[in-house]
Amino acid sequence: MNVNPLIYDPLNPEYRLQSKTCTLNPSIGVEIESNIVSGLSRSIISNVDLPESFDYEIDPSVVEFNGVVLKDLSPESLSSYMRSNLKQIIQFAESENSIITPFGICPLADNAEHVVRVEDYLDNHPSSSYQKLMERDSGLTTLLTGSSSIQCHIEQTNYDSIVNQNIAHSIFAPFLVSLFANSIVFDGKLTQHPSSRMYNKMQMNFSGSLSIEHLLAGPDVARVHFMDLCSKLSSISPGYYLVRYFRPDLGTIENCTADFQLNIDNFLLFVRLCREISLLSFDSDYIQKLICFNDNFSSTQYLNYLTNSLNNSNFNLLDDFNFRFLLSTLSDDSLYSDVLNLARYPQWRESQSFLENKGVSSFNPKIDSDLMYSYINNFYSELRSSVF
Repeated sequence: MNVNPLIYDPLNPEYRLQSKTCTLNPSIGVEIESNIVSGLSRSIISNVDLPESFDYEIDPSVVEFNGVVLKDLSPESLSSYMRSNLKQIIQFAESENSIITPFGICPLADNAEHVVRVEDYLDNHPSSSYQKLMERDSGLTTLLTGSSSIQCHIEQTNYDSIVNQNIAHSIFAPFLVSLFANSIVFDGKLTQHPSSRMYNKMQMNFSGSLSIEHLLAGPDVARVHFMDLCSKLSSISPGYYLVRYFRPDLGTIENCTADFQLNIDNFLLFVRLCREISLLSFDSDYIQKLICFNDNFSSTQYLNYLTNSLNNSNFNLLDDFNFRFLLSTLSDDSLYSDVLNLARYPQWRESQSFLENKGVSSFNPKIDSDLMYSYINNFYSELRSSVF
């Protein structure tokens, strides 16, 4: 969204951050980006008339689905909501005689060739804001080629509270990247990065953590910094941050840490965890509790270091004392148990195990076409079965 930063003021009454109290039962909404393929070829959907709730992305083979706002967050309602969203995406892909690659980045071995196609597409993108990205990002926009993910919006109408939520989500972000990593295969090879999507993204301008130092300095300082970024980047959500700056036009926090997930349960888990982080951070004492445990959490550089260092297949998240502490602060016992189970056997290990059983390894990382076809279709079938 391009705006005039001189008039786009987060405190303007036109927007919804005027409540004097926190939104104690926040609604949520999701955006889901999906890679569409047919066999071992990327489907080009940029020339397709998209159904309602769908939109084009920077990659002509990726489609974005925008879920409606969900106010009833009961387990039954949330499950029905996510199932409906994923069904619509799957049905759209199949209507184009294609399927989804259920990973955080397209695994096909044609990345260099497809990057050229993305560059050409961005030059003539139907959205003018996308056309400006290549120039703004010095060409690094193509590092997002093939990326697919789920992004969770959490509602908040109180300005002070939404800044606190930015802080809490930013502290959790490196661990959420690791927990929900699902793209260890990229460009036809098994990599050492559980999230190749995030490995690529972290090489871009304006990526990584928000400036947590400005956020911790208080709402007024955070607002000045926010407006300065908007002025420089002509964007209300500048850059490719793990957690985007609050959206005063929407009244939401947007957490962008997770890859596309292998099954509906993990999609649900990501949303549940994002909402729990927001609920906990309504209390400013919670922020102090996190930083008292590790004062390095107040450093943007440290959070970016964590994001990169945790994104390694030799790293076990359960061995990290920071993750263990953050996990211990969750108030929902069921959520705690589900997060712990995923950390014990993350999704990327399912990909790794499947491929290693077929002779692929760090010493022999290349995946031949027959195996790639089997790999994609195996996990697509599992995703589909979890949804329908």
